[in-house]
Amino acid sequence: MFNSGATDQGFLARGEFELGKGLLGASWQSDFGRDIGRPRNNSNTVRFYYPIEDSHRFTSTYDLRQVGGFERVTINTFVGSYRQVTDQDRYATATRGRTLEEADYDADDFQVRASAERLFSSARFEMGVDVNGRFNVHATDTVTNYALDGSGGGARSSASRLKRRAANDTGAYASVEAAINPKATVAAGVRGDYMTSHNRGGYFGDHQTSNGALSGSGSLTVGPWAGVSFVAQVGSGSAMPPCRTATTADRPAGATSPATRT
Repeated sequence: MFNSGATDQGFLARGEFELGKGLLGASWQSDFGRDIGRPRNNSNTVRFYYPIEDSHRFTSTYDLRQVGGFERVTINTFVGSYRQVTDQDRYATATRGRTLEEADYDADDFQVRASAERLFSSARFEMGVDVNGRFNVHATDTVTNYALDGSGGGARSSASRLKRRAANDTGAYASVEAAINPKATVAAGVRGDYMTSHNRGGYFGDHQTSNGALSGSGSLTVGPWAGVSFVAQVGSGSAMPPCRTATTADRPAGATSPATRT
């Protein structure tokens, strides 16, 4: 299929060892994508692809048993960086020269999550906190217009869509799961989040937002026969993306560049 190829490479290193009363595990993974095609029904006239898509991720887990009345305490951390370049290459025609629109997006991410688990007879209780966010978000749009005969380097214009953007989410949650009888289990959970975001410069100017959200869920699982189970579940809540990548639809009139993935 035209414009469906890609080149991808990367590496992963992982290790774990005992530290104090717990087990510490850590890993580093890097991936490098080049010329990732995105086939569309008009790819013969406009090529949409990702010439660069790189990511680096470090994760760690510290697992403790029998701490402070809890059977298990786990601390997870994550830090990472991401860069994606999106190109929309409109081929030349008999009356119009080639146009190359490029969006260059990069950001850093982090997460710290701590959870504790305790057993009560036939029930399991879990509670925890979760702090995550995205920072150092930058996005730049560049448009290059070539001459009709394709000569020269083309007329080039560049604009910063996001000069500096960041968002954070702080949440706390609790859940419980209990067996009613050997064939039925009930579970319920609740989570509260407080999210903030701010933007500096770029198309969107200086602004900041903050929101709180409460969500919950409950379920009933019945397994009348071995290997067969039925689940009924209800839930409610709201979501605010920690830092959504601006797309074409978000831009003011007159601003043109390819949309980037979220």
